[in-house]
Amino acid sequence: MIIGYYSILPAILCTALLTALVSTPLFNVLNAPPTVHPHSRRILSIDGLRGYLALAVVFHHIAIMRLYLQRGTFQLDTWEPPPSRFFALLGPAALSMFFMITGYLFWSRVLQKRAALNWSELYFGRLFRIGPLYLFAVGLALLLDHLHKMLFAARIAGTTTSVTKQAADLLFLGLSVYPDNNRMLAGVTWSIHYEWLFYLSLPVLGTLCLLPRLEIPFLVSTLAACLSIRAFHHGVPAGTRTFPILASLFVVGMICATLQDRGFRVTLPDWATSLLSITLLASAFAFHDLYTGGPVLLIGSGFYLLCSGCSLFGLLTSRGATRLGDVSYSIYMLQGLAFALCLRPVPLRDIFLRSPLNYWLLTFLTLIVLLLFATLTYCLIERPGVKLGRRMTHKADKVLGLERSVA
Repeated sequence: MIIGYYSILPAILCTALLTALVSTPLFNVLNAPPTVHPHSRRILSIDGLRGYLALAVVFHHIAIMRLYLQRGTFQLDTWEPPPSRFFALLGPAALSMFFMITGYLFWSRVLQKRAALNWSELYFGRLFRIGPLYLFAVGLALLLDHLHKMLFAARIAGTTTSVTKQAADLLFLGLSVYPDNNRMLAGVTWSIHYEWLFYLSLPVLGTLCLLPRLEIPFLVSTLAACLSIRAFHHGVPAGTRTFPILASLFVVGMICATLQDRGFRVTLPDWATSLLSITLLASAFAFHDLYTGGPVLLIGSGFYLLCSGCSLFGLLTSRGATRLGDVSYSIYMLQGLAFALCLRPVPLRDIFLRSPLNYWLLTFLTLIVLLLFATLTYCLIERPGVKLGRRMTHKADKVLGLERSVA
């Protein structure tokens, strides 16, 4: 059997081997702590799904990286989707489900607590969950980016951004999109921007909980409006079409959470929901653009089955999958830095571009390096950041409680 650059089987094999590796005692450090946050509603299938979605984005970007390195110009406009439809759509499919997960989890939290939701807990939790790793990854990328420009200034003219602007982007923790001109982060920071916009909209959207009868009609009509805007805005800049379709992905997650809150749950056997979910998700790849109405509805339907407990024949609830889910944010944010270490140096780059076999061998090596790197940052940056966020929440609650008592 001939292995090609865009063969699907090697990607599946790499994923299976990585899942087996992270399941070993070498990664026991990723075991969940004995106590779980009292307000969390962890769903194992969602935890496992996050890990595989992060890897899907990595495979998408490695396919892009091959062409990016092959051209050797390091210009922003050479970061383009690969010619393979599967690998070109893999990234958008994964990002679509990431946004649905965010909408589902945080709207579930709003529905669970309703008017009693502790907003300081939510925002301190997000700030210290996203911020520390974001500062580390973007700060390191900023340093490497400037070193890269010093070494290859003649080849990257026209892609410079002021240090002041980049520092501001860094301090905004993703609310302002870091430009990542030389793709040291594989261009992943744009999604953090939309995550923050959703979090900031939650207090306004949360007023729907005070009017339960309007909740489902509002969400469904909002979804329909977003998809309609995307469908009928032909001939306008892509950015104008992007916001409504991305907003629709969060809304899909919110609808799934609302339906479950109202008692609409799938009761089919796992094998049936697994088969149906795979069929729905695979059907979306028949479209050329996943950021349109048809794919959103297909992926959203498959996601509803997954968040209802569908395990994809047990795959998503396996130890390896849930551990990958724990480090998924680190995998997502650090993939470009792993590429810079394993693929950009000239000797490794030449090996990477020489043949499909070399391409997949170095891809697997990059995945191992990325997994090790992500495990370290999860243990040394993400976990401490979450704990610090909880301490800050408790302090803020005490201060607010003192102010209320004095008043």
